[in-house]
Amino acid sequence: MSETAPAPARTTIRLSYMGGLARRMGSKTEEIELDHPVTVRTVLDRLILNHGEGVRDLFFNQYGWLDPRLFFLIDGEGATLKGGLEAPITGEEEITLVLGIPMTGG
Repeated sequence: MSETAPAPARTTIRLSYMGGLARRMGSKTEEIELDHPVTVRTVLDRLILNHGEGVRDLFFNQYGWLDPRLFFLIDGEGATLKGGLEAPITGEEEITLVLGIPMTGG
């Protein structure tokens, strides 16, 4: 009798994009499906895979940290308040990504 391995648990993540990021991503909303466990990092990595390496610089700075211009909001709160790149995501949250505009002043 042959046994098949159970399929990995998958989670559907619903994303909303605001402002210029919606234009860059090609839509205002998107759904992606990821294997467990899902974190902010795995969501961003999948978006890079789906949309090309060109979006990597929108998400990560030169040190590989979450770029401060990107607001990755989980139920309206910044991902940095929930654990940064390792913040867990269940698929039940409202996820919004906003790309901030760098401000200069004098």
